[in-house]
Amino acid sequence: FFTGSKHSAPTFLFPAGKSHLVPGSASVALANKLKWLEVPMLLRVFPDAGHEIMLPNKHLKQLLSELTRFLVAIDLADDKKSFPSTTLPEDL
Repeated sequence: FFTGSKHSAPTFLFPAGKSHLVPGSASVALANKLKWLEVPMLLRVFPDAGHEIMLPNKHLKQLLSELTRFLVAIDLADDKKSFPSTTLPEDL
């Protein structure tokens, strides 16, 4: 899980604060490592969501919207390292 390298793929992390299976601190640690390696990444924390965040729930629409915008931004970036970590272009 923490084996990121400078060759890691762009990564979208979306930890759920109420997950009893994966602690949010694991996602934050990986995000910090990827940022240090200059790997494009986005960290979005859903503090009141559980591990089932990808199932139909009140967070799913926001999560899928941000994931789509992240993927489009990565695809449009000429230089993948030019994509700033933890931010999304507002017009996508």
